[in-house]
Amino acid sequence: MSFGIALLLALTGALDFSADWSAFRAGGDSSRVEFLYAIPYDELLYTQTDSGLVAQFSIQLEMTGLDNNFREAGTILKQARIRSFQEAMQAQRSFVDGFSVTAPAGTYRFLIAVAETSSAGSTAGTREDTLRLKGFNAGLVLSSLQVGSSALTDTVTGAVSVIPNPSHRFPDKGLEALYVYYEGYNLSPDSDFYRVRAAIVRNRSGKPDTVVKTQPLARPKHGTSAAYALGVSTAGVEPGAYTLALELTDVAANQSVTAGRGFVIGSNEPERVAVGPSLDSLSPLEQRYYDQIQYLATAKQVAYYKALSDSGKQAYLAKFWGARNLAEFSRRMETADGRFRQAKTSGINTDRGRIYVKYGEPDAIEQKVIETETRPREYWHYYGTGYVFIFIDIRGDGNYRLAWTNAKDEPRTGF
Repeated sequence: MSFGIALLLALTGALDFSADWSAFRAGGDSSRVEFLYAIPYDELLYTQTDSGLVAQFSIQLEMTGLDNNFREAGTILKQARIRSFQEAMQAQRSFVDGFSVTAPAGTYRFLIAVAETSSAGSTAGTREDTLRLKGFNAGLVLSSLQVGSSALTDTVTGAVSVIPNPSHRFPDKGLEALYVYYEGYNLSPDSDFYRVRAAIVRNRSGKPDTVVKTQPLARPKHGTSAAYALGVSTAGVEPGAYTLALELTDVAANQSVTAGRGFVIGSNEPERVAVGPSLDSLSPLEQRYYDQIQYLATAKQVAYYKALSDSGKQAYLAKFWGARNLAEFSRRMETADGRFRQAKTSGINTDRGRIYVKYGEPDAIEQKVIETETRPREYWHYYGTGYVFIFIDIRGDGNYRLAWTNAKDEPRTGF
């Protein structure tokens, strides 16, 4: 038994999400750091309620100064709601939200963690990075840029706000424009307006190539500051990696300042989705276990699969088995059913059978009977992962129950 196959069929519960930050001026020389995150809808585990499907999760932030004594930490409980899996899948929905922290100038290390816990277990994911806050009081300066593919207008004030995209990745189909939100500080009070223009720039062979450029736009000042959301057409822009560059000019002072934000349209590499064989091309043994993904998939993957239409389930299964070894899985299912079968329980549904199917043949099995404890035990060792599973014959009927393991993906036992 090679370690490669065992690792291929052992799934982990890592939660995937995107995170980003932007800095704006706060009081004094402090900055207001806006942290944003986006979680794809199918990364969360839902429960059915009267108002739809609801997922509970938490957001944790740790922000620590590397050159000062600043530290901020906290946890926020959140809810995500969708009306149906089909609707969310068609819209490719993500849950976008954020929070802000006010901090003085300095260099910081931050960590954002997303976690969810349910009766089926828990999953978590983290993002870490370093940020530098320089302050906004020295001369003409721009805030960070926030870039999104849609914007909202306040019907009362007329103010425009961008719906940010923390991943900075946009689809290459249906994208008509990008919107960039910015704030400018320390403008001269000697005029009532400033000028701003934007460009989409692509770096080709080390040389910047301006793909789209807007005409200079005159905008009114708000005292000595500016805040605005500017739209930039993406018509004719091919998939690839770009920078959205912004230039703000203080006409009265004859000064200009620039800022940029990177983003991607489509993918830099062709999408490679492994697709398994169709059902009618499988062997009879493989067909028998083709839809038995609950022995490998997480609880949220099973819930998502069950909510799909018949055609959606077939597409999901083709993708699921394209990334796994269906022939090996089917062999393990047959072996587990025969080796661990009990009088009223199929071998697949025993604890040893389930572990065998998920992790494969153990590298070593120890069978022990403790003198002070007459119940037999089995110790299963997997050297490639370091996992150990301890099974105990609780009732003396030959059905060994899982009593302890160091595998993080396994639920806690009752022993």
